[in-house]
Amino acid sequence: MAQQWTDTSLPEAICQLFETNNYQVRTSVHVFGAEVDLVAEPKGDAFAAPVYIEATIQHVDNTKYGKDLTKLVMIRNNDPRARLLIISTGGFTASVVERATQTGIECLTYDELFRRFEKFEPYISHITEVEKSQTAKELAYLSDIYQPHRFRDGLGDHSAVEWLEQWRSDTSTSGRWLVTVGEYGTGKTALTKVLQHRWTLDYIHDPSLPIPFRIELRNFTRQFDARGLLHYFLDHNELGHVPIDFAFSLIRSGRVVLLLDGYDEMAQYLKSRERRECLRALAELADGGAKGILTSRPNYFTEAEELQVFDTLYRSLRTEYYLTRSDEEQIEQEKQIDEFIRKSFLERSERSLQDLDQDQTKALVKRQLQGDQEGQRVVFEILDRVFREEQGKDVSLSGKPVIVSYLLEVVEQLKADGGLTGIPEKLSEWSVYKLIIDQLMMRDLRNGGELAPSLRRRFLQHLAVKLSERDVPSVSESSMRALIRSVFAAEIRRQGLRSSDDNPEDVYFNDLRRSSTLTRSSLSDDRGWSFSHNSLREFLVTEYLLDELAKAVPVNINIPVSEAMQVFAATQNRSDIEVQITALRNGWPSRSMAASFGVLLALLWEAGCKTFKQQGSKSPVRSFLEYCSAGTRNLSNVPLRKLNFSASGVPADLSGFDMSSTEISGCVFNRANCAAVNFSGSILESSSFKDADLSRTRFTNADLIDIDLTRANILGADFRGISRDSTIVVTAGDSSVASILTENDALGYLQYHGALTDEVGNYYALQYHPFFFIVEKICTKMKESSPRQRQGVEQRGAAQRNVPFARRFIAEMERCDFIATPGGRLNQLVLTPEGRNAFARFVDHKEIPVEIERFLRGNP
Repeated sequence: MAQQWTDTSLPEAICQLFETNNYQVRTSVHVFGAEVDLVAEPKGDAFAAPVYIEATIQHVDNTKYGKDLTKLVMIRNNDPRARLLIISTGGFTASVVERATQTGIECLTYDELFRRFEKFEPYISHITEVEKSQTAKELAYLSDIYQPHRFRDGLGDHSAVEWLEQWRSDTSTSGRWLVTVGEYGTGKTALTKVLQHRWTLDYIHDPSLPIPFRIELRNFTRQFDARGLLHYFLDHNELGHVPIDFAFSLIRSGRVVLLLDGYDEMAQYLKSRERRECLRALAELADGGAKGILTSRPNYFTEAEELQVFDTLYRSLRTEYYLTRSDEEQIEQEKQIDEFIRKSFLERSERSLQDLDQDQTKALVKRQLQGDQEGQRVVFEILDRVFREEQGKDVSLSGKPVIVSYLLEVVEQLKADGGLTGIPEKLSEWSVYKLIIDQLMMRDLRNGGELAPSLRRRFLQHLAVKLSERDVPSVSESSMRALIRSVFAAEIRRQGLRSSDDNPEDVYFNDLRRSSTLTRSSLSDDRGWSFSHNSLREFLVTEYLLDELAKAVPVNINIPVSEAMQVFAATQNRSDIEVQITALRNGWPSRSMAASFGVLLALLWEAGCKTFKQQGSKSPVRSFLEYCSAGTRNLSNVPLRKLNFSASGVPADLSGFDMSSTEISGCVFNRANCAAVNFSGSILESSSFKDADLSRTRFTNADLIDIDLTRANILGADFRGISRDSTIVVTAGDSSVASILTENDALGYLQYHGALTDEVGNYYALQYHPFFFIVEKICTKMKESSPRQRQGVEQRGAAQRNVPFARRFIAEMERCDFIATPGGRLNQLVLTPEGRNAFARFVDHKEIPVEIERFLRGNP
């Protein structure tokens, strides 16, 4: 380990190493007339042998060894059970090692001692030994067929695996954490699995390299802490024997590299404060010398509206003022959390993972279908037809790894069906996923499946919905059987009446569990089922919801809608989209009876806005919402989650809409016209109104949680009755550091900028005057000591920011007889008794005298 050891730091490090592995350690112990550097005794085992340790930074030759041998042999003679160690950072001569072995003394370098405690063998076997582990077999196969992806971003164009290997070996303190972003299906999960397999093999051959710990964050849909996250990994990866504190020390010393996969799949279920606590846990893991990679879809981790919550929470302007001790301690703790997160995650490197390019795609297909010319032809012809429309142009999706992999999986069915017979000339994401799932259903039938493809699809759709719920990363056998009984209740009842042989439920279960779209869970103690790729689940959920909507029977479910699901819906045939939007409009009057209306609105968001933009609407968002609401502009009781009202490139015109009594979470209203919108009684969380027009908007009795009002026009907006726990985000001027305002500070900000609020002292409003700080500083300094030099008061310190303003304030205070010039000496200023009383009320009690209030309001 690259460290400069001293006679003090080495024993301390050895002591910590033993203590984190459940030993009680004593230092400088006198034993049988000799002093031993360290004695370590296992806790909880009174009969275990103590370990006697001599620590040295010298290279141990025969002379040095002879000195230690005398005391260690004496200990052995008096305690035959004792284990005797010499730990040297300088190493040992060959003759010393030979002599020590004969006398039962172990000679170890510090690195060798460290590796004795790592005990990674069961984990390494689980990851690399294909004969013993199904996980190892799957990882080895993936590593063999893996086509290297590329990073392509502001840092350049690089092979992802090669660049990451260099990053792993980089010992500098910068860029220890890397966020790898990529849209759905670009291979983020495959990349982390390949790294886990290959880097574990690297560790076997060179233990000085860090060993990878890969954690699937999608398994965490509730708030967690760092210890819980690490405990979960250890317990599910054959490492339950490793003490948690020792695991932390390994991570922070750089002995472990963390691969945290799927932040977006975790974050979609969490509220902003829950995400903050989870980031806090990840930041705690990232403390010290830790290195790690975090993967995510782009819109969950790099979007400024999301990150501002983590970067600025509790950086409140009220920290400038007098607080109780408990308030100060709480704020200081939260500021430390912010700094922790900022250093660990926000000051990070970021790389963008790309789809395969044309040459990589061809190489992958040819390697997988070597010798199958017909199969290659069919796959290439389909890939050549897969496009997505972006900004009016067709963008090829032929290199999207998830699409390529599934076409390779169904190539035999495609050839059997005559290749491209009946397939359109242009395939969208919707149509190519439909094609893939159709083929997978047919393959299951040809492989001995008893269920008709339509029945299998119906079950898989319901299973996809189930797996989209919070806390359901996979389904166990009992859960799958319960779902079978629910979905096929009528069929099971009919078959049960006709036959007394096989249990119909068993027949369904044995067939469905072998579906091509499913895979067994990767968790060692939960071999349930999940979809082989997240995008299959997302497509089946989208298909199910839109099918039911078109039948005018919208289902009552409440699940997150991902960007991929919106893309699937938006790439349907235009005629299908119009049918679905019309069905949403027809069911709108009953929206308060079904939570799914918010889900359906989010699902059709991109499709609807695109449709009305194509029809020439100047405000596609407004046109879409007006159509859905049958012209009423009434969105009350419809949850609005992660909707971008400015996504079409034209700021939305929402003036006059009713969004009362609903939940609005993670939405972006930047630059939107929200004049006279009714948000009364709603819960608004983690949403941004930057530069929006909120004049005459109603927020009465609403609950505002981390709402960004930076540069928003709130003149005449009504915030009366908002929750006292409400928090608003504001960024002053050109600063990139925002502040979270709560309670009186929040009400004061709103009132100062022209909004209607509950009663709040003038101090809390006027503190947002751009030069309030000059007045406050002058009053504070004058109250502390008087007389003071006029020049210092008017031109130095805070007054330097606006000297004319400071002079006008002093002149006004003189006119009000708060400040005087003693003995006519114009260069000195003193407080009068009236001034001392007024300034004390202002500085100590946050009460603004009418004279100071009048000055501030008259000097904007």
